[in-house]
Amino acid sequence: MSMLIFTLLSVVHFLQVTPIRVKQEAFTLPTIGYRLTGTQLKIKQTQSTFFCANECVRMEECLAYNYKHENGTCQLMPTADLSKAEPDDEFQIIRKKVK
Repeated sequence: MSMLIFTLLSVVHFLQVTPIRVKQEAFTLPTIGYRLTGTQLKIKQTQSTFFCANECVRMEECLAYNYKHENGTCQLMPTADLSKAEPDDEFQIIRKKVK
């Protein structure tokens, strides 16, 4: 029983501390003062845009994210189409580069 608990704790620990490396060239420069509208895949608070990018990389369907520096709001989006953006001085849009 204790071996099972140790194994489970090891797996949990591994999952929590293993970051995905996000390369800067994987994303576009931010479109400042706009945010994408529509259905959001996920909304969460993150410490920085880097952590938001990390969340986006983990989801294949995430093509861009809206980020608000003031409070760390991270909105993962299924579209990177800037025609679906609206002005919002508090946000910026960062899009995945298509390979």
